[in-house]
Amino acid sequence: MTEREYQNFWKLKDLAVFLRPRDSIGAGLIVATSQISKNSVIMQRTGGHGPKKVPLFEELMYLFRSLHMNQVSLAYSANASTLKADNPPRPMILANPQDLTWEEAVTIAKLIRRGAPCVAFSQKPLPSPLKEQFTANPSSCLWIRQEPASLNTLESMKELAPRIINTLRQPVRFPDGCAGYGFTSGSQQFLVVEDWLEQPRTVQLRLSSRQWSKAPRACNMNSHTPLTVVADGKDWLVELPLTPGNGVLICLEKGETR
Repeated sequence: MTEREYQNFWKLKDLAVFLRPRDSIGAGLIVATSQISKNSVIMQRTGGHGPKKVPLFEELMYLFRSLHMNQVSLAYSANASTLKADNPPRPMILANPQDLTWEEAVTIAKLIRRGAPCVAFSQKPLPSPLKEQFTANPSSCLWIRQEPASLNTLESMKELAPRIINTLRQPVRFPDGCAGYGFTSGSQQFLVVEDWLEQPRTVQLRLSSRQWSKAPRACNMNSHTPLTVVADGKDWLVELPLTPGNGVLICLEKGETR
């Protein structure tokens, strides 16, 4: 192990010890539990010829990729059965809403009524509790009448991604060639930024004033260097230097009023 590798190892260990994610910054990919229960075996070996494909999980894998690579921030995923009506109203993306049980649909409808933005992918009719909320909240609910299997490439999702980001009120906008998500820990907020272009450059992350009413202080946790934050209308821009094919962890703290 080189000296640099040794330092990076201990830096990573320190982050793992001291950071305790408390909440997400970004949307959650929600999967209907009825399909999970039908496919109780996620990966099954078949006579030495590799794992047996389960269509639902393969579709979810490609849906996640096409959303993520088109700058839709996916901070968590959840089985619909784990959602509770009194959970914080976090943004949600419903991968297979037609498979929700009645109870799950009612729970999600209550979260939408409490302010949770929601996007649903389905050619089939939505359960009636969801359909009522999607009709009543057109600015915060988006029903994409396509199945995830038809949106399994980056190009097929490219035109839809801006509408999804706007509907979900995504607090961080990532530039082309980048993707990411975030979480809170204590009074601090952290963003994971991934670079896919493998080109050294400086990019700008746009932070919504809905999330940050004051200019945040920003720090590159990889290099422990401060980042420049400038006002752009009502939003904030964080200037982030990137090295080829790298990922960066950014820390944000409350700053001064503009």
